[in-house]
Amino acid sequence: MSQLISKNRVAALLAVHPQTVARWVRAGEFPKPLRVAGANTALRWRVSDVDAWIADRLAGRKQSIEA
Repeated sequence: MSQLISKNRVAALLAVHPQTVARWVRAGEFPKPLRVAGANTALRWRVSDVDAWIADRLAGRKQSIEA
């Protein structure tokens, strides 16, 4: 199973505000989080999903630069 990280950790990795991550999710521009049950229902992202999203964005930039 892939490691799970919080919205704050995702935001720190991407150097954006946590609300930016939430806005991207609502707009369908970022992977949807998983709901992790516990004392409070927490939202977590798979590190592998975030890594894949970053790789896709970098690949898209590279293609636009080469065009």
